[in-house]
Parts: sequence; C-alpha cells; structure tokens
Amino acid sequence: MSKQIFTIDTNQMISALLGGKARGIIYAAHFRFFTTERKTWEVKRYIPLISVKTGVPQERVLQAFELFPIVAYQDAFFDEQKSRALELIGKRDPTDADLLALTLKLQCPLWSHDQDFQNIKEIAVVTIIVALFPSKHFPCLRYHIFSTNSLSMART
Repeated sequence: MSKQIFTIDTNQMISALLGGKARGIIYAAHFRFFTTERKTWEVKRYIPLISVKTGVPQERVLQAFELFPIVAYQDAFFDEQKSRALELIGKRDPTDADLLALTLKLQCPLWSHDQDFQNIKEIAVVTIIVALFPSKHFPCLRYHIFSTNSLSMART
C-alpha cells in the first residue's frame, strides 16, 4: 500500500498531543508525515502548557511526542528551497519559511491551518483530513482530503 505523504505544521502536532482527532490521523496507516526540526522545537515549547491542560506529566507528553511517526528534517535537507520559500511567505511570516521550503522540496501537500500558507499557488494546503475506514457499504473508501486552495485532493 502506498502512503500519501504530507508535511505537517506545529498546530496539528499540538492538537494530537491535546487528544484531538489529529492524533488518529498521524497514526493512520495511509499517511506519512514530515516536518522540520524547527517545528519540533516549537511543539516542545508548548509541552508545559499541554501538560497543564491535559493533566499528563510533562515527561509523558514529551514521550508521546517523540513516539509520533513523523520524520523531522534539518535545514540542510531543504536548503536549496529556502530562498524561494522566503519569496513566497517571507513578508507574512518568515518563521514558516522552513516548513514551506520542505514542502516545496518534497512536492507534497502541507497539513496546516495557518492562514499564512493560503494562496501560495505552488503548494496544496490541506486543512482537514478525514480518515474513513472501509465498511460493507464502501469497501474501497479510505480517506478524503479537503484542501483550501485550488489543488484539492481525494483518495479512494
């Protein structure tokens, strides 16, 4: 089975740690996720707050995060895309240029709710991934992806 690949933003990883539906998507067998090392640092900054909100000790939250099946790349992997990414998003939010550069390098959709990525025609931005499981009525249906820009996607 081939997996649909995505780059993943900080907000989805935090949602998963808070117990949101993102957790099930991150662990779904149909998908493979990639992010930047810098985005993992952002998530780790929120671990104390996540711990307070969930009542789970910080060490356990960190363990859960480190078990996520997400590959984090260092800047050197997508270095050749950094200047293009800064051209596309730099004025809105230069701190997101690393994730955009990785998305351009991998040529895959980005899973994010960040409005700064909207209207960047070079990438597909996915805001919702609904994981559906086969049933007797729809034996081939696996998932549907809702994109917020013109590159909408669906997979059956």
